[in-house]
Amino acid sequence: MYKRIALVFLFCLVCLATAASSVRAQAKFDLEPSLEILKGSLRIKTESFTPRDCAFEMGCVLGTGPRKLLQLAGAIGNNGPDDFVVGNPADHPDIYTWDTCTGQFITRKPMLNYSIWDSAGNLVRSGKKESFCMEDLARFPEYTGNPALVPAEPVHTCTFQGISVGWCDIYDDSLPCQWIDITGVPSGHYTLRLECNAYHIFKETTYANNVVETPVTIT
Repeated sequence: MYKRIALVFLFCLVCLATAASSVRAQAKFDLEPSLEILKGSLRIKTESFTPRDCAFEMGCVLGTGPRKLLQLAGAIGNNGPDDFVVGNPADHPDIYTWDTCTGQFITRKPMLNYSIWDSAGNLVRSGKKESFCMEDLARFPEYTGNPALVPAEPVHTCTFQGISVGWCDIYDDSLPCQWIDITGVPSGHYTLRLECNAYHIFKETTYANNVVETPVTIT
């Protein structure tokens, strides 16, 4: 009897492992940040914040009052052969949570991570962005796949989220938290790094192309 129970238990573990492997194998999308869109969006500005601002509550700024910000756009493209499909975030409580401050579902972990590094390879400052709406907003500039797989029109919206093959979602530099708080950072030359899906929230075919970098000068 005990041997039978042990065999059943072992069989269940094998089934679960096989199912998990199957899910990973079926993930044919490839998320990749756009260096072109990032480089074209960079600007420095000063903005003031209060303790009641969502940006402060979410840790997007390091203090209140006037803050010096390096604003940027974060674009996530799909360079894979299949669509990246999320659907309704409410159906994925393990990935999304309801944020009372912004009044929308956001990913439990950041979907975009920004960081500034000095010439010695030291981390200077960082920023993050939780995803709240992944949709087809523009053609992905760095798409290298088969053009025949790219839909002529947008497919995914905030209602049914995802990113089609050859398209990208863009978090514009005008949106809250699309910045790194550089208040107090000395003027100089740095490296700006953008990484998407750093926590492997979504299972891609590869994570090797999830980071892009560009030089940035802070004055």
